[in-house]
Amino acid sequence: MNPMNCPICGKPNGCAAETKTAPADCWCFHERFPDALLDRVPDEWRGKACICRDCLAEAQAQANENLKK
Repeated sequence: MNPMNCPICGKPNGCAAETKTAPADCWCFHERFPDALLDRVPDEWRGKACICRDCLAEAQAQANENLKK
């Protein structure tokens, strides 16, 4: 797997660390990732590849839906 790709779906993750932008400016530093989403990252890719915005948005929508139930 390429660390510039999401470990869940394989799409580009837009990680600032990988694009040589200041890591503190990365979009992911300003987001909350649901535990259920983080649990989907394969063990061998934990801490090595960022989750993409699409997977995050999907997980957040699912979490919000679950709160409504």
